[in-house]
This record gives sequence, C-alpha cells and structure tokens, in this order.
Amino acid sequence: GSGGMTGNHLAKYHKRKSRKKYYVEINEEMMSQRLNTSYAITAESLLTINNQLQQREAAEGILRFTQIHKPMIQIKPTWFEKLSRWEDALDAYSKTHLECLLDTYSSENIAASLGRMRCLQALGEWDRLYKLATGQFTDINEEIDRLKNSNRIHHKILNRQSDKK
Repeated sequence: GSGGMTGNHLAKYHKRKSRKKYYVEINEEMMSQRLNTSYAITAESLLTINNQLQQREAAEGILRFTQIHKPMIQIKPTWFEKLSRWEDALDAYSKTHLECLLDTYSSENIAASLGRMRCLQALGEWDRLYKLATGQFTDINEEIDRLKNSNRIHHKILNRQSDKK
C-alpha cells in the first residue's frame, strides 16, 4: 500500500500506476489488432485456396465462421466476389463507396467503384453498369480538366513572375 507516503509521493505513485495501466491497455489493443489482421489474411488465403480447389462448401464455411465467431474482422467485398455472391459483394462495395463519398478519387473509392462494376457485369445489370461507368468517368474527366486549368493558371502566374525579374 501507501503506508508512510506523503501526498506528493502518493500522487507520483498513482500517476505511475495509471501510466503503466494505460500502456498495458495500448499494448493489448495493438496485439489484438495484429491477431485480427493475421486472421483476416489467413482466412482470405484459405478462402482463395478452397475456391481454386473448387471446395465451395469449405470456402463458404470460412466466410460463415468469420462472420459468426470473428465479428471484429471486416469481411472484404472481394471475399464475396470469390464465392460469386455478387449481391453481397455489391452491397459491401456500395457500403465502402458511401464511406468514401467525400474522397471521390481515393484509391479505396476507385477500387469500390470498379468492384461495383464487376458485380453489376456478373449480375447482367447493364443499365446500372452503364450509369455507374459513365458517371464515374465523367467525374474523372471533369477532375482532369479542372487540374489542367489550375495547372495552366499556375504556369501563367509563374511566367508573369519570371517576366518581372
């Protein structure tokens, strides 16, 4: 205990204990995240191998086990794609797309859009695929034009500055 400790020593003692507890909790969280990452990589590999060996039930079992017993593991849309579960993959990609809406040109959002396109193609949803593809590439073309314009303006400013010298 704290028998014979002054108030100052007692405060330092409790501060050290709470700091130690904090670092132990951080360490446990990091270990948990590493285990989850390792599990996700292993599960995805097993799913891929079983799928390639045409062991569909085993691959489905890995997915089901992960969903039930490892709820903290985020199921990737590609897992559903590998199992030809196109509706589930489309839902998962759409969820990712909604999470990235503010960052239209992030690699994650572009990957989600391409995944949605693959799903729509597999489902034969040609109208939706066309709308998604034309919308996506129209946006990209507009962004490219905007960047070209801002680049031209930037060069004009630089040229004016160099003309003044």
